[in-house]
Amino acid sequence: MKTTVSGKYGYLLLGAILGLAVGEAAANTISISDNPLQTAIGLPPNILFVIDDSGSMRWGFTPDNLVTRLNTYANAPQYFTEVCQGAGSYGGANNTCYYDTTNKRYLVSSAYNTSYFDPSKSYSPPRNADGTTMTPASFTAAKINGFASTSTTVNLETNYRAILDDFYYRGSYSNSWRTGFTISPNAAAGHAFYYSYDSSCSYGIYDDRCYIYNKVSDSQKQNFANWFAFYRTRMQMSKWAIGEAFAHKSLKPEIRVGYGALNHSGLVKTDVTPFSGSGRSGFYDNLYQQGASGGTPLRVALDAAGKYFQTNKPWRDNPADENSPIRGCRQSFTMLMTDGYYNDSFSGVDNSDNEDGKVILGPGTQTGQYKALDPFKDAYSNTLADIAMHYWKQDLLPLVDNLVPVVDEKKNPAFWQNMTTFGVSLGIPTTTFPNNPEDAFKKIANNEYIEWPDPASSDAHKLDDLLHAAVNSRGSFFNASKADEFATKLATALLQITKGTGSASNLGGVSTSSQTGARIFQGRYEGEDWAGDLWTYDADNGMQVAWKASEGVPIHTQRTITYFKGPNLKDFNDSNVTLAELALPDTTSAGYKKNLIDYLRGDKSNEIKENGTGLFRKRSSPLGDIAHSAPLYVGAAERKNYHRNGWSESPSYLAYIEANKTRKGVVYVGANDGMLHAFSDNKNLGGGAGKEIYAYIPKAVLPRLKDLAAPDYKHQYYVDGVLTSGDAFIGGTWKTLVLGTLGRGASTGSNSIFALDVTVPTEIKPLWDVPYAEVGQNTGKVLIARSVTDKWIGIIGYGYNNSTNKGGILIFDLATGAEIKKIALPNSSAAPNGFSQLETWDRDMDGNVDYVYAGDYQGNVWKFDISNKQTNQWGLANSNNPIFTAKVGSKVQPITSGLSISREPNTGKTWIMFGTGSYLAVSDKTTTDRQSIYGFVDETEDSKTAITLSRSNLKQRTYQESGDYRALEESTVLDVNDKGWYIDLVTNGERVVLPPLMIDNVLVINTLKPDDDPCKAGGISWRMAIDPFKGGRLKRNFFNTTDFSKDVPTSGVKTESPTVGYTVIRTDDDVYKEVSGQGDATTPQARQINVVALGRRLTWRELTNEQ
Repeated sequence: MKTTVSGKYGYLLLGAILGLAVGEAAANTISISDNPLQTAIGLPPNILFVIDDSGSMRWGFTPDNLVTRLNTYANAPQYFTEVCQGAGSYGGANNTCYYDTTNKRYLVSSAYNTSYFDPSKSYSPPRNADGTTMTPASFTAAKINGFASTSTTVNLETNYRAILDDFYYRGSYSNSWRTGFTISPNAAAGHAFYYSYDSSCSYGIYDDRCYIYNKVSDSQKQNFANWFAFYRTRMQMSKWAIGEAFAHKSLKPEIRVGYGALNHSGLVKTDVTPFSGSGRSGFYDNLYQQGASGGTPLRVALDAAGKYFQTNKPWRDNPADENSPIRGCRQSFTMLMTDGYYNDSFSGVDNSDNEDGKVILGPGTQTGQYKALDPFKDAYSNTLADIAMHYWKQDLLPLVDNLVPVVDEKKNPAFWQNMTTFGVSLGIPTTTFPNNPEDAFKKIANNEYIEWPDPASSDAHKLDDLLHAAVNSRGSFFNASKADEFATKLATALLQITKGTGSASNLGGVSTSSQTGARIFQGRYEGEDWAGDLWTYDADNGMQVAWKASEGVPIHTQRTITYFKGPNLKDFNDSNVTLAELALPDTTSAGYKKNLIDYLRGDKSNEIKENGTGLFRKRSSPLGDIAHSAPLYVGAAERKNYHRNGWSESPSYLAYIEANKTRKGVVYVGANDGMLHAFSDNKNLGGGAGKEIYAYIPKAVLPRLKDLAAPDYKHQYYVDGVLTSGDAFIGGTWKTLVLGTLGRGASTGSNSIFALDVTVPTEIKPLWDVPYAEVGQNTGKVLIARSVTDKWIGIIGYGYNNSTNKGGILIFDLATGAEIKKIALPNSSAAPNGFSQLETWDRDMDGNVDYVYAGDYQGNVWKFDISNKQTNQWGLANSNNPIFTAKVGSKVQPITSGLSISREPNTGKTWIMFGTGSYLAVSDKTTTDRQSIYGFVDETEDSKTAITLSRSNLKQRTYQESGDYRALEESTVLDVNDKGWYIDLVTNGERVVLPPLMIDNVLVINTLKPDDDPCKAGGISWRMAIDPFKGGRLKRNFFNTTDFSKDVPTSGVKTESPTVGYTVIRTDDDVYKEVSGQGDATTPQARQINVVALGRRLTWRELTNEQ
């Protein structure tokens, strides 16, 4: 079944036309959704993490059975005279038994005691809440508890004993008042040590003869001290691993995290709250201050978690505010951790997994119901599995619309508010699936039987019960005994949760648009299986569809797909592509690799079939979703003024134009199938219009291509960047180039820039593909320009989440992609930053770029001066200060849609115009901060001192609104002290996320107002026509309507779905029309406008002011 929402299908933000490894901090990042925000995706999930705070978490050994052989001693009267070779106060604990290593060396060797120091491991300090690391421990004053600001210390040089802690918690309290025990050679304190195991020894794991004593060397001291302070006990190791996992750089700060402990009254210590600011620091404070004592009441704890999610609080936008809206599209998870077996009493849910659930009503006519089938049901009552099923199969909020997103219907069909359980075992495998617990979850799709054991029959089967609970609630389970393993698996589980937010509509939408002449190209996608398409409309023929790209992809054996293998261009096929290039294990069979490559090329024969057979994800089309990459048309050469610029290459330019004036049209677009595609737009090229004639796979996406074939594929971006094209003189000849990046598809901050020579459509050839970490997740495009050094260059901004985490520009050689200059912003703030679309400016109009302007995420507008012939003199203008800062009070207004630069006709002064707002993260759907439209003069051109303008230097303009129309105030002359103007968007949540356009001396701004319910796709847009140099209304009626007033020209018109693309065309009958693509997948809308004079071929590139 499909999950749908009532009302209109939502929109696509036109991001393209807008122009961690574990251990890296996510606190200082700009969150970007993994799915297009235009879909009705779920809101950031709730994650309630429940730590095991039982007494056994104080132990310094894993697994439990390590000390089973000692229990006979513990119960013997002579224990303390024959075994305890002394006792006293050690490490802050009184009455500690000192134990000799004789016959017990295995307890202080990592070969068997996985909690003990392992010399082959690196023990780093824990993470602070901000992602930085704590100070390393001291070898001569190592804290017993490195997570506490005050703690007893031990000199590991002279006074070390291995603390194995509360032995009598497992043994017998009746024999003595001793509270714990240590172990060391001769039961004496001395230099830190460990035993290594000789694997060739034949005497067995318990025999001392198989162990070699090692004194911690000087080179090992720091590592050992860190282990002692931060990893020594189960609780310390867990704190390090949990803190490390939650610092993963890919974990988005808007996820909502709560904290609970098994023995805490009521379970929940802190409510689920966004994992940033005080929410993040509070989580780490609770984690690092957590103590350990008591039993292991897992069933009581899981039931308490379920009851928590039955309240309204975790479903509110703000859990602390009872008046905050309740949202029905948020997934909720409980991560239940344990180092042992539950020992609580519980009743109340009976044999829930053996009983059908109630019928639950979903969106529209959809219904859902749990049926007591395999592998869920068993014959036992009041188990963990029953509790998990109880809170999964019922609608926890029956009065709230059921809009929870469904990622994989077969694995988890729940569209109702429910709780999913993740089980975490610390060092204890299950008996049913000891080696690969994931095999249990594979049984779900086909309702395969699992023989679940009775948890009451043995302690070991209680771990099976935790796995069963995860299966019942469609969660996950893992077991880890080492710190790094725990951190990695927990981070993987967290990312599985956060990336598992699916589409709550599973419908298609329009993503990107562009045009040439009177043809409109529109990118599309299908949210159900992430297939894509490119539709071409004929504006001279009533917007009829001319062709669809999905119908023009050749069979997989006939496609031309290439990639760079080192410096050489190769066909993407089984003969050329290696396992290493695809990041596949060395053990992968040759047959699997071939099948995978064929699948990526479009072969459907190995896709999963209805009967469950097959290897790879089923697709409706081999063309992946087109989310943010605007289709780019390259056809007949368009003459610029390059022949008049007096360059050395100018004389040959007209001959180049003449030779290419009949060049056949090709449409280029990036897709999230890992390829840049080229489609013919000519019946006489490549088999006809709409046929794919070429595809290129950038090097940076090769290791991730295998994910596209995964049956449980979670959407991610691949070739998602904005493309650009232009003519340039490189290699001694004029060429037409197409340049692009991965856009949002940058993996772990690594992006690349690639260039294709497209001068001859039948000979498309990639020239180079160069990685640049500074490019980050880039929503802008490369600018093609010529510098005063007589070199053709490319310019792009530092994108979001780049390697420097700040703004800057990269200038490179167009011929090779090699770096010419990087100019980064000064370190003025720790806030994450990055640029969207840059704009170049040729002040002296000699054809060479002089300045580069950029707006950043922190609301600043910057100017870069590259007008000097010496590149070492290129840098920030205005004395390294921004030329403008956009704020309302102290609230920053992010600039994510780029700028428009224009020369005022009367004064010749340079004006910068832009709108503010962000629509990158899922949390942006609910933001209501005031956003604005600005226009101001670049005062730095005539000043020798630094000038940073703000809204206080500008004149405020206002507008009136009547129904679907707006009218700005009259464009009166600005006061002498006014450096420009600004317009506040008074509707809460309205913002500017599309580039501003200058059309016939009119500033056109498209705004976005998301639906008031962030669970639903949809919203509206306003299109504003503004006097660019005064900020008021135009004297003429640009929109050619008098609906606002017969006497007052209309300044704004509303569209009932968000605008995702906009351009202006002149039809065959010489009528100028604006054409807008709307996110509801309808045919592009065309409206006649009042334009004085524009050419027939007004390309999208020119409309975005590219020089």
